[in-house]
Amino acid sequence: MYLRRLTEQDAIQALEMWSRSPAANDVPAVELQSVQSRLRAAMRSTVPLWHVIVDSLGDAVDGYGKPPGFAVSTYFMQNMDELRELARQCLVEFLEEDKPDELEEAIQNPQFQEWARQWYLQSEDLSDVRSVRYMCRLPGCNVLLHCIRNDFGECCKLLLSRFSDQTRAQDWLVLAEPMRVFNQYEGISFHEAAYCGSTECLQALIEYANQHGISWKEVKDKQGKTALEVAKSQVGGRVGERVPALQILQLEHGVTDLVQPACDASQEGILIASLAHSTEGGKWEETARKRCPLAAATTTWSELLSLTQRALQELHEIRSTDDEKVLLLLSKTAVQDDDGSAIHSFFEVCCNVASLGFNKCTLTSPEAATIVLSAVRSCLQKETPPRWERLYIFQAMALPTTGHETDAHAAVEHKQKFAHMIEHLCQLIVKQPSCPLWRVDSLPVSRLTEENRHLAALLKSALDVKGCIRLLRAGNFPYRFFWTRLTWMERRLKRAEMGIVAQTNFLSRSEAT
Repeated sequence: MYLRRLTEQDAIQALEMWSRSPAANDVPAVELQSVQSRLRAAMRSTVPLWHVIVDSLGDAVDGYGKPPGFAVSTYFMQNMDELRELARQCLVEFLEEDKPDELEEAIQNPQFQEWARQWYLQSEDLSDVRSVRYMCRLPGCNVLLHCIRNDFGECCKLLLSRFSDQTRAQDWLVLAEPMRVFNQYEGISFHEAAYCGSTECLQALIEYANQHGISWKEVKDKQGKTALEVAKSQVGGRVGERVPALQILQLEHGVTDLVQPACDASQEGILIASLAHSTEGGKWEETARKRCPLAAATTTWSELLSLTQRALQELHEIRSTDDEKVLLLLSKTAVQDDDGSAIHSFFEVCCNVASLGFNKCTLTSPEAATIVLSAVRSCLQKETPPRWERLYIFQAMALPTTGHETDAHAAVEHKQKFAHMIEHLCQLIVKQPSCPLWRVDSLPVSRLTEENRHLAALLKSALDVKGCIRLLRAGNFPYRFFWTRLTWMERRLKRAEMGIVAQTNFLSRSEAT
């Protein structure tokens, strides 16, 4: 066995041989010329391509009396887009819950491992850590950062314990670099955990640093802030939400006077109603805005309904064309009751709204979440569906850490009822192509039992179908891994022995659409 470096002429000859084969009959000559030009440019790059030549083990000889050689090609990735999509698909896109077993399964994918090794071996200087090509350094493929932003503590521990720059089994399987500077703020992972208030990931990072003797406390970002100072700046505007992370950092720095959670006196509930028109790229540009402050940071559905009706009426009076979209955002408000009649009336009033969102809001009644879903389902089942394109209401349904219910059985019943409503919502989204709804926020995990956690991914796949329909109607093609994602969803649900895919025939209906 021996190695032979491929030359530019070798590659061009191979392309010419292929162009004379039946497989190339339908390829236009101009496209072949374009491929040839790109191939020449690629072969002239600094990254070499090699053939591994394996001598025949038989008795046959070539014209020179030597055993014939067989070239075993190894594909060194030259297309950055392909490689980045693979890494995003395996590491980031499908990691929607804190499940380290699923993350490890993706990492152990033989194709991913081989591409990670090949990408690593293309590094110009393996002795210079700054230029080594790790998969996690590809744009959008920083899986540790993804875990921190979602506070996936168990996944973070897996990355740090087995796939970091200190703990990896193979050099090309570095998927976590806690001390690497990233983004425009030039911070490290500790800064990001402090900024996001990700307590579990922050604790995992601190344990990892202590175990490996890493000094991180005095590392500063571009603004000259340490992780502790970043956490303090976040608590300033969101007291109670970021306090636990700040307390962890204060203890690490030896601070004894810990900051305590308190009510934010400056927080006031507000309803923002806007008019906007669509721009290129699917974005919205506001043309008018009405701010309607609430009397307090707490309200009822009846009060919210009355305020919404007034705000929408004011927008209607200044609306110039039907093409202008109506956007509605409720911010920093706790809705305290579960008046079913008022909830249904609120969503019926909002049927002509393109975007409805609850930002930093809570539904304090345990029953309110299922009543809200019932109201949404009723609107979607109408002969004329609502104009909702975006619906950001689920995070307001998150349960507090200390629940209202002392009866564990009742709590499970509420979660089962909520899961049943989500299943129906997924079916409605896929069954009704005429309904424009294609984006919602993530389901709160606290509302789901362990056996129903798959519904978060199922809802996202249903929305992927609607996103595909939206692209096709606009004359665009769906993104590359659209069907791959749905197939992955089917495998995941079957592996978990969930019958919902078979019951709803979800994927078959999606493909028919």
